[in-house]
Amino acid sequence: MCDYRFIHHNGKITSTVEFTNIKCTSLDKEFDDFEYCYLKSVNRSYKYMSLKVNLYKLPITKVKVNISLLKRFSGYKPFLYNFTIDACKFLRNRNSNSVVAYFHDMFRSHSNMNHTCPFRS
Repeated sequence: MCDYRFIHHNGKITSTVEFTNIKCTSLDKEFDDFEYCYLKSVNRSYKYMSLKVNLYKLPITKVKVNISLLKRFSGYKPFLYNFTIDACKFLRNRNSNSVVAYFHDMFRSHSNMNHTCPFRS
């Protein structure tokens, strides 16, 4: 879950995303499983997302990622984005989806999720 805001400052519009929760779910435990997946709050301003997935069947040739932003309002409701992308296609051409590129840029420098398919190790 996240809180998304637009900020207008000195004629420029910027955006802020603040995560409040993260959920990682494996649909096939024989294929992969999350070793850990959590959001750690250091203080009111800084939160760190950390996840590690173990892959059991290599090479990986197809990857789909679902991105959902949910807003808490009488339970969690879809808000702004809820879509599934082909990660292999996106990593081959980052210009194919600017919204996904925005989210990918947040963690790209701190991740090994930066090469195209097939993934061998």
